[in-house]
Amino acid sequence: MAQEIGGEWRISLGTGIEQVRKGLKILSGKAGFSYRSFDEMSVEELSSLTGLTGDELQDSLIREYDLPFVIDSDGDEADIAEKADKMGFHFTRGGRFYHLTGGCHKGKAVGTLTELYRIKQPDPVFVAIGDSFNDLPMFEAVDMAFLVQKPDGTYDPAIPEGAAVKVRGAGPRGWRAAVEEVMNLD
Repeated sequence: MAQEIGGEWRISLGTGIEQVRKGLKILSGKAGFSYRSFDEMSVEELSSLTGLTGDELQDSLIREYDLPFVIDSDGDEADIAEKADKMGFHFTRGGRFYHLTGGCHKGKAVGTLTELYRIKQPDPVFVAIGDSFNDLPMFEAVDMAFLVQKPDGTYDPAIPEGAAVKVRGAGPRGWRAAVEEVMNLD
């Protein structure tokens, strides 16, 4: 659904956060796992897990469509994903947290954005940079995808070989390496 807010257009692709919260509670019961969601953790724990402090941490708590969480018990990821899908949700694993969204993921969002850009510019090149399994749908929605290293120097083993060009460097260094590679293309 698209709506104009202050002269800007906003397109909502997923289910709102309250429904996602309710969905996670139901999902945990169906799939038999316990969890702690982002908004249930203390500021100290969130800061320790994310490295964020102050305003950055407070901004990260503003959730509209995506609920990050940790699983506190054994949980079969494949079973959780299957049950989430049957409920109309999307379950994935990011770099630090699991995520539940209401039927939307990075690939859907990027796909919508690329369609909108192509209305005015028919031949743009779209690039994605990421480091985790939850980036895979985004990688599949663009022309060129780059996988950066984790802080320990490894690449996420859940990303299939050939899904993205591997670049050296974690975090900002990896992103810079990917951007430099794009800028050096003829």
